[in-house]
Amino acid sequence: MKIRELLQTEIWSKGTTRRIFVVLGIIFGIGLVSSFLLYEYETRRLTQGERDSARAALAQIEWSRECGSCSYEDFQARDIQVKRAVEWADVSSSTYRDSTVVWALRGYQTTAESVYESDYEDPRIEKMIEERHLPHAPKDPEFEEKRRLSNQKLIRFWHLALHKTLD
Repeated sequence: MKIRELLQTEIWSKGTTRRIFVVLGIIFGIGLVSSFLLYEYETRRLTQGERDSARAALAQIEWSRECGSCSYEDFQARDIQVKRAVEWADVSSSTYRDSTVVWALRGYQTTAESVYESDYEDPRIEKMIEERHLPHAPKDPEFEEKRRLSNQKLIRFWHLALHKTLD
């Protein structure tokens, strides 16, 4: 074959270009659809293991909240159990949605713990104040009422949000 004949042979045509772009378009479309499905799975699906462990942690938090008149040591023991349950929920989380539930559980647990600790003073602190003869700071009743109402709203928010998600 002579060089002149080789140069006149068409190696690449419009049809070849069109076929390549069609294949690339199909691959891009499949990738786009699969990434959308993966995103939906991550943000909307709560895995069964996480749902079960989150329900167990929620039950532990509500059980610790029922400790209205128990001693501080009793509350500390309950709080340790609650923290373990929340940690277990964190370990069993696998999707983004699971992580948001764990975040809400931690918020609920922290709020419930701080409400209890602000309502019932640690006896060790009271003992230290008495031993060192420190004056007790008077409590402002208006501030205490606002704080109590704010805490109730926070507890109710976490309670409703988690029950709506998990039920």
